[in-house]
Amino acid sequence: MPLLGGAALAVTLRRFQPALPIFAMSGLDSHTSATHKDFAAAFLAKLFHAETLLSLVRRTLDASPHPLITAREIARRLGIATEPVGKYRFHIFRKRDLRTTAELVRYSTD
Repeated sequence: MPLLGGAALAVTLRRFQPALPIFAMSGLDSHTSATHKDFAAAFLAKLFHAETLLSLVRRTLDASPHPLITAREIARRLGIATEPVGKYRFHIFRKRDLRTTAELVRYSTD
């Protein structure tokens, strides 16, 4: 990923949501589930089928003891208004021509 690697992103996310269910994926031969065990609940090696990803997401979310944080909670933890959080999400969807969260997941795996 440009600017911030997956491990660094996971560490940053954990500061805000320690129980966040994170899973990693990589197309690099040197990356394995052992490489990601310190920060990821699960690992996928690219190339994989969409059904495999969806199954992993479902299992990971079902195993999570806590719900994912909301935009309101993100804003509270960052000390900002809720509106910028929603606007940021909106801009991501608009710039990538996405209409649903499912499309966002699919885009992130391409």
